[in-house]
Amino acid sequence: MKSIFNIATFLLLFNYTLTQAQTPSDSVTIKKHYYSYGGEQIFSFVQNENYNEKTSLRFSMWYHAQYHFHYDFSSFMGVFTGIGSRNIGYTSNPTNNNLYVENLTESQSGQYVMISDANDTKEMTTIKRRAYTIGFPLAFKFGNLKKGAYLFMGGEIEFPFHFKTKVWLDNRKEFKNSEWFSKQTSLYLLSAFGGIQFPWGANVKFKYYFTDFMNPEYKLESGEKPYESYKSHIMYVSFGFNLYSAKRAVKKLQSIDSMENQPEYKL
Repeated sequence: MKSIFNIATFLLLFNYTLTQAQTPSDSVTIKKHYYSYGGEQIFSFVQNENYNEKTSLRFSMWYHAQYHFHYDFSSFMGVFTGIGSRNIGYTSNPTNNNLYVENLTESQSGQYVMISDANDTKEMTTIKRRAYTIGFPLAFKFGNLKKGAYLFMGGEIEFPFHFKTKVWLDNRKEFKNSEWFSKQTSLYLLSAFGGIQFPWGANVKFKYYFTDFMNPEYKLESGEKPYESYKSHIMYVSFGFNLYSAKRAVKKLQSIDSMENQPEYKL
C-alpha cells in the first residue's frame, strides 16, 4: 500500500512540474490536432503458469511502427488514437518434451512427444513464439503538451495476423513454423498501457495484456487443447520515440523565433 502511495505521489508531482514549467514560447497557440509516428524497442516477458516451461526475457526491435492522431483539449490535457504494428511474444526453456509445437510434435493419449528420426529423439531446449499484430490504441495524456512532455495512459486492442515458432533442439536451432492468421494465438489481445513522453520525442512505456497470447481453446484433430493450461499474459517495457507532424514542428520553431525577436524575452 505504501509503494502505491509513493508511486501516485511521484506521478502527481511530475505532472505538476510539467504544467508549471512554462516558457515564453508556451503562450503561443499551436494547432490542437496533429499526428505523430514512431517506433519502440520492446523487452517482454510472460506471466506463464505452465509448469512444463520456464520463461525468460525477450528483446525485440523489429518490426514496430505506430501512427497516432492527437487532439489537445488544452495545453495540459489531450487524447490520441491511431494504428500500429508490433512484434510481440515470449521465449521459454522447456523442462521436458511434453509440449506441443505445430508440425514438430504429435499427441499420444494426451502426451506430446518429439517426432524423431531413427528413434533419435532430441530434447527441446528453447522455444520462441511471436506474432505480428495490428493494433488500435486510445489514450489520455496529461502534462505540458506544448513542450511535448506528459504522462499518458490508455488501452489497446490488437489482432495477431502472423504467428511464428522457432525451436532449438539440443541447443541448436533446427525448426521453425509460421502461419498467417493462426488459430494457435488468441483472435484478439486486450491490453492497458501507461508511460512518460519526454520532450523531443523519446518515451518509456509499460504494457500489460489481459488476454492470453496462446489460444486456450485451440483444438487438435483429436479434440485435445494443447494450450488449455497455459496462462500466457504478456507484459513489456519499451523505449520508443515519436516524430511529430512537420506543420506542428515548423509552427513551434516559428513561435520560438518570434519570441527571440522580442527584446523583453531572452531565451
